[in-house]
Amino acid sequence: LTGSPACRAAVAANGGQQLGSWDNLRVAEVGGRDRQVIPDGKLCSGGLAAYAGLDLPRSDWPATTLVPGARFTLTYRSSIPHEGTFSLYLTRQGYSPDTPLTWDDLDPEPFLTVKDPALENGAYRIPARLPGGRTGRHVLYTVWRNSSTPDTYYSCSDVAFPGRSAGQARAAAPPAARTASPSPRPSTPAPKRTPKPAAVTSPAPSP
Repeated sequence: LTGSPACRAAVAANGGQQLGSWDNLRVAEVGGRDRQVIPDGKLCSGGLAAYAGLDLPRSDWPATTLVPGARFTLTYRSSIPHEGTFSLYLTRQGYSPDTPLTWDDLDPEPFLTVKDPALENGAYRIPARLPGGRTGRHVLYTVWRNSSTPDTYYSCSDVAFPGRSAGQARAAAPPAARTASPSPRPSTPAPKRTPKPAAVTSPAPSP
């Protein structure tokens, strides 16, 4: 996954510097004012310049295939346990991955909120049911507001549902003059879109 064109472009957007130190993708003293503090177009980086490559609007980020309305498990990796609340959002139907992610692209309310889940074997595993009515590519956006520290963590997970939305159908044929993002040398390590701590989705069968 880290060798994908989107991930290489993310490294290039950071001046060729490998993205890392994922525990630093956090913002202090947000106090629940996420929409006021984190600017539109910078949701995946948390507005932090060191992670700006994660904000690149692309339709080829590696994505996990999911089923709308189905149950799944969110696996959020962490090396240190913290108390806090997870809020999970999904982009609205009609979202286009070729445009910068904004707060208005997300449902106004999280589809799941979980307080103080247990950290087991290096990860928080949170069962949930996805919203219905989605086709094509979307972003699962996770906000983790710590209560044991002043920090809030942000992460984007790219997911794909069967079919294609109208907005993505229009975006599927870009102008011929459009050029690809520059890429670093092939030997340069590249990041996944989802950092560590990272929100990685895994489907789970419905009961």
